[in-house]
Amino acid sequence: MTAAQTAEHVKHQPLPSSGPGREALRVKGQFWTPPWLAKAMAAWATSAHPDLLFDPAVGPGTFFAAAREIGFKGGFAGFELDDAVLADAYRLGLSPVELAGIRIGDFIRDHVEGRYPAITSNPPYIRHHRLSPKQKRELRQLATHCLGFPLDGRVGLHVYFLLKCLEHLAPGGRLAFLLPADVCEGVSSTAFSENRRPFSH
Repeated sequence: MTAAQTAEHVKHQPLPSSGPGREALRVKGQFWTPPWLAKAMAAWATSAHPDLLFDPAVGPGTFFAAAREIGFKGGFAGFELDDAVLADAYRLGLSPVELAGIRIGDFIRDHVEGRYPAITSNPPYIRHHRLSPKQKRELRQLATHCLGFPLDGRVGLHVYFLLKCLEHLAPGGRLAFLLPADVCEGVSSTAFSENRRPFSH
């Protein structure tokens, strides 16, 4: 069985539409990426043959497994909060050596050094009302650091993942990011379009 087939089998069962299962997904913001989409995103992000592919929310390693499937020869780096979820990466054919650059930690709150030539991500989709007051204060500080101004308090966590990834994208690097329409149409859209400040690459 290929890595893509294993990914389908392991993680891409139909998502629960209601009940405790659906609520558990909402709390953690975990919605898995289909292998066909991960492969397309990884192919674009690595098309310039970078030496490293970064994912701020690795999950079961879907993007890394997809990158290997398409022949990517570089290394991997990233973050994952849930070590139990990361353990599924072994079932996708990734080795401990390949995952050595993954930190068990919070990409948003932890210190991140350097810039990455290729970034892929399906970030956690956690809506604002599920964030604590402390988290919201920290996110306002992050937005102010990246953009020069805070974002509307109704912005979800995924937007802040995008901001921090852009902050750590190398000059000329490629970023493939899954985002919902609210980034372009919701409360963050006006702020992004009317208050443009280039990232300090």
